[in-house]
Amino acid sequence: MSLFRRLFGRREDELDDELADHFRRAVEHRVARGESAESARAAVRREFGNVGRVRELTRGSWGVGERLRLGVERSLRDLRFGVRRLARRPGFTAIAVLSIAVGIGANTTIFSVIEAVLLRRLPLAAPADLVDIYQQGTENGFGTLSFPDLRDLEQEGGKVFSEVGGYRLAFVQEDAGDGVETLFAEVVTGNYFTMLGVSALQGRTLLPSDDVGKGGHPVVMLSYGYWQRRFGGDPAAVGRQLRLNGRQYTIVGVLPEAYTGSARGLMPAIYAPRAMVGELQPLDFDELESRGNHTVFVKARRLPGVSLAAANGFLDRMTGFFVRTSPKEWSEARLRLVPTAEVIVHPLVDRVLVTAAVLLMAVVALVLVIACANLASFLLAQATDRRKEVAVRVAIGAGRGALVRQLLTESIALSGLGALVGLVLTRLALGAIERADLPLPLPIALDLRIDAAVLWLGLGLAVVAGVAFGLAPALQATKTDVASTLKNETVGGRPRRVSFRAGLVVAQVALSLVLLVGAVLFLRSLRSRLAIDPGFGYSPAAILSFQPASSARSPDRARSFFLQLREQVAARPDIEHVGLTSDLPLSPLNNAASLVDVPGVEPLPGSEGFRIDRSTVDEGYFEAAGIPILEGRSFGEMDDEDGAPTAIVSETFARRFWAGSALGRTFRVNGVDYTVVGVTRDTKIATLGEDPRPQLYLPYLQNQDSYLTLVATTTRDAERIVPELMALARRIDPDVVVIEAKTMDRHLAAMLLPHRLAAWLIAAFGAVALLLSSIGLFGIVSFAVAARSREMAIRMALGSAPRTIVRLQMGSALSLVLVGGGVGLALSLLAARVLSGALYGVDAMDPVAFVVAPAVLLGVAVLAAWLPTRRVRRLSVVKVLRSE
Repeated sequence: MSLFRRLFGRREDELDDELADHFRRAVEHRVARGESAESARAAVRREFGNVGRVRELTRGSWGVGERLRLGVERSLRDLRFGVRRLARRPGFTAIAVLSIAVGIGANTTIFSVIEAVLLRRLPLAAPADLVDIYQQGTENGFGTLSFPDLRDLEQEGGKVFSEVGGYRLAFVQEDAGDGVETLFAEVVTGNYFTMLGVSALQGRTLLPSDDVGKGGHPVVMLSYGYWQRRFGGDPAAVGRQLRLNGRQYTIVGVLPEAYTGSARGLMPAIYAPRAMVGELQPLDFDELESRGNHTVFVKARRLPGVSLAAANGFLDRMTGFFVRTSPKEWSEARLRLVPTAEVIVHPLVDRVLVTAAVLLMAVVALVLVIACANLASFLLAQATDRRKEVAVRVAIGAGRGALVRQLLTESIALSGLGALVGLVLTRLALGAIERADLPLPLPIALDLRIDAAVLWLGLGLAVVAGVAFGLAPALQATKTDVASTLKNETVGGRPRRVSFRAGLVVAQVALSLVLLVGAVLFLRSLRSRLAIDPGFGYSPAAILSFQPASSARSPDRARSFFLQLREQVAARPDIEHVGLTSDLPLSPLNNAASLVDVPGVEPLPGSEGFRIDRSTVDEGYFEAAGIPILEGRSFGEMDDEDGAPTAIVSETFARRFWAGSALGRTFRVNGVDYTVVGVTRDTKIATLGEDPRPQLYLPYLQNQDSYLTLVATTTRDAERIVPELMALARRIDPDVVVIEAKTMDRHLAAMLLPHRLAAWLIAAFGAVALLLSSIGLFGIVSFAVAARSREMAIRMALGSAPRTIVRLQMGSALSLVLVGGGVGLALSLLAARVLSGALYGVDAMDPVAFVVAPAVLLGVAVLAAWLPTRRVRRLSVVKVLRSE
């Protein structure tokens, strides 16, 4: 009883440590003398007294604070013990941490992108009262409005809306003295920021007083990012001047960092008042008075107590007003309201973004599950190796709860380390995304950062992974037969708890096959899209889109600029063909169309004509773009303002409206009769996957446009030609606005970018899943070889050849692969049906995908199973049997 009295009154953690040490030594001593584990444990208990009674008496005097402190100390002690064990097995720890890091890193990376695009909201006041107003037409359910439409809504909406405002996207040219830079901008109404509830960080916001008198208020606000980049965050920037499109503008304020622009992902550098739109966007018509120029995104704030139904009723009445006053633009359209809180980027775009986000999160979740299955498999192997340690601790009185807690602490420590490494991988991946030079038509800028939400996600995944996939190994490890384990009776034979590990491998193989089948389907879909003939752009070419500065906005001066530019570009020896167009195919910035009246062909009921895609081009465009003339001729010098109105149509246009040759046929646009002088080959207009659409080309000299795109094919590297042509344009007009400057290859690649990203991302995650599954299979075969070394040694001693045993081991492992493959094929069939809408030119049940993916998985699985079984050939029968 001296030990009982010495231990009485101590804290439970000290009690456990000393009791564990004394009990372990006593039990091991008796077992070594030949006693059974049960009798040894009973004898030790009799010698040292009732341990439970000691704990009860010791615990009785503790308060809540002492219990809490004890819990924290116990957890820290378990953590230190777990970390020491992990440090003693660096190979096991590195593989486990890297596996879980890949899974958590993939999830936090994709979540960071999704948060920046979909979840992070702008700092708006009372966003539930804000609504977006669109024009719903026959082709586009969410179209923009014109400035006159906006003005009417402002004047008539006082009984429903407290404020109505809007914005227009624009490109402007800044002359900083040491060079010219094209900036992305928003032209907003004077009340826009007060309506949103956004205050200025420096200076003031734009005001209604800045929005009166066309061209009379050259003031701008700066975005936070441009303020930092251009002025180094100097507060004195307010009041300074910027030269934009050849005119001086005064900086009146800087917006806060949290406000990144009205359109998600598009970060404007400057914000200008609506009254200056004619100066910033020089067109050959007055945009503020043009009903047909739909470029304005409209927002409004509802008055207190006004419901969405009441707001929709007002918009219905305004639709009737627009139909009566502007039948040409509104005969087939109506106003449509969407709560701003439900809009992410644009209602049409949001559907695609949400679907893509759900798909990506599902894919990375599968990767995480496979990684966690590896963690559980590793922990099960480790628990098997520690069976004697666990048996001894149970024999000397350690409770199962304490052992489970210790093992769970180790698994959480592993997953926590994996989360830290995963966040490092996330930071590297986000940096690579930010630096990526993507072929996009608009300057995309996302605020990709590891914020509190990403950190909490990483922490949550680490805890869930550690507990969910560490609990089963901990429970199985502590459910042991103490007596047989201490007497080494479980050594050899078939490993006992291999069924759970086998189930993990089956699950890993099944999920990996789902990802591999999806990857093959998307890669084949991408290949089908790459095989689409766009109908143009076959030669290396430079593409530059221009707007003359406000000083050259008159039609004559604009025409002089473009013709002079075309002449000087064509004179270069490295240029083969050069042409001009108002609307380049497959460009989201170009969507011009005209109502065409074809004699003898009745339009749809209620329509004044056929809505046909239209481009204004010069005589060199078809050769520069690589669009062949199938019949007739191209435009020439005779097709000028003094000549008869002429047109060129696409082959689909000709087939749709006329039987036989289209040459010499006439049609009417805006009251003007045009005669067809040529027929061209069809081109893709809006998307690569579209069916052939009719296209109309009008000569530039008869239909001048102040916004044109120059296309120049070259014998040199087109990437190097682009800046040289930009410099040439600025020598002709130093203030010319460059909207886009890129190569034809990048232009076409922009249309394929979403499909490339989807295909390569899913393929990358499928490869990662395959690697993780291979590691899991490698681990279970290695475990089986180690656990059954005595059995294999006996078999070889009895005459079995090593290759027979290798075949036996591989057969056992590959049987798991076949089971997992069968489950994976069934899941892949379901997944393929869900993904069928995102595929092009590939059937969801594509036989190639369902043959290639399983074949790849089987090949990798065979390699993963064969590598550890090679040790059987090097097995020393004598050493193994002697060690037993």
